[in-house]
Amino acid sequence: MHKIIEGIGIIVAVIGVLVAVVSVANGTHADRGITGLLIGTGIALPGVVIFGLGVIVERLDAIRENTEKQLAIFGRLGKPRDTNFN
Repeated sequence: MHKIIEGIGIIVAVIGVLVAVVSVANGTHADRGITGLLIGTGIALPGVVIFGLGVIVERLDAIRENTEKQLAIFGRLGKPRDTNFN
């Protein structure tokens, strides 16, 4: 699931950068170039945020897996032993 989120974030960020570059390159007036740059940046930033959320989900999944492994190990270590004190 996190790979899908990261992929969508990358695609959105690349589209935003392309919009910014093309609008600045084709902007005959300064106003059009700046407006296109702002729109491209406005598209690229959410893409970066979506990618970051995908990375966070991936890290949280890894932490959960490690926690489950540690709990299994500690569960085996914490079992009462068969001892006779008589």
